[in-house]
Amino acid sequence: MRKFSRRKKITTAQCPICENNSEYEFSIHDLMFDGDVNYDYAYCFNCSLSFIYPMPSIKKIKGFYPDSYMVYKPPNEKKIKFLEKLCLHYKHGYNFLLKENFIYKALSLFLNPSIDAINYIKDGKFLDVGCGNGSRLLRMRQIGWNVTGVELNKLAVKRCHDVGLNVFNTTLENANFESKSFDVIYLSHLIEHVNNPRELINLSYNILTNNGLLYIKTPNRNSLGRMIFKKYWYANDVPRHLILYSKKSFQIAMQQKQR
Repeated sequence: MRKFSRRKKITTAQCPICENNSEYEFSIHDLMFDGDVNYDYAYCFNCSLSFIYPMPSIKKIKGFYPDSYMVYKPPNEKKIKFLEKLCLHYKHGYNFLLKENFIYKALSLFLNPSIDAINYIKDGKFLDVGCGNGSRLLRMRQIGWNVTGVELNKLAVKRCHDVGLNVFNTTLENANFESKSFDVIYLSHLIEHVNNPRELINLSYNILTNNGLLYIKTPNRNSLGRMIFKKYWYANDVPRHLILYSKKSFQIAMQQKQR
């Protein structure tokens, strides 16, 4: 494939999700770390996906994350607040967090289930891919889960080990987990950082238990914020966000899990 021309849009980049030809969309440098290299992004009109072009290797991707990256700071294990315990106990099945109490139960009727909370599974195994400093793992351990993490940055892995977390300094592919190993796999704000989302999704489904939950959260490139700020939208996070999903492209990616 040829490099993009800024004088004329050309259809030379293949979409990593639907494989249709895509066009040059924008170029910008790393705003977070004030880099002087411009990165090109393409746009697929078929599935409404934006993606970096050319797609970088794992080795190059590692260079996008210096040790000063915010999610590598030492983790802070926060106490669970009473209202959180109340919601977890009565809405998500964490019955050991509070003693049964009529007043507590009545109060819980006015609480909505947390959209980020995961229902309790006894002896459940939880995997956080791209776990950073392990903050999520610490919280899940607090509420009764057996936790494991995968993280590429060595400093972040050290932060995790310092607080007794079981975290591997590798990719999900090279972690070599056995099939059906985990009840929950957590990919919150992770899928936009990987250069092969199909492989990530397939690997995740392979190591999930039969009734397991794959939790994925990612920015929406068609959000109001991006419409306003365009290439300067903070969630573009160039070059760390390699792929920017729309609802349509995300749905196509998930449908390809068996391919």
